[in-house]
Amino acid sequence: MKTSFTTFAAIIGLMASGAFGVARAQAPASPSHQQSASVGEQVKSDLIDWEKAGFDQHTYDVLSYDVFGDAYQKRYAKYKKLRKLHTHQSTQN
Repeated sequence: MKTSFTTFAAIIGLMASGAFGVARAQAPASPSHQQSASVGEQVKSDLIDWEKAGFDQHTYDVLSYDVFGDAYQKRYAKYKKLRKLHTHQSTQN
C-alpha cells in the first residue's frame, strides 16, 4: 500500500511539473530590448534627479534618520519636482 501511495504521489508531481512547464512555455515573451533600454534610461534619469536634489549616499544616510526633518523634506520635495518634470517630458515625447 505504501509503495502505491508513493508511486501515485510521484505521478501527480510529474504531471504538475509538466503542466507548469507548458504554462511557462506559453507565457508572453520577455520585454523587448527597446523597452528594457527605456527602463534603464528612466533609472539613470531618476538617479540624476536624486543627486540634483542634494542626495548622495552619505547625505541620504545622515538625513534618513529624520525623514520628517526640514532638510530631508526640502530635498525630497525638490526630487519629486524634478521627477514630475522629467516624467511629464518623457510622456510628451
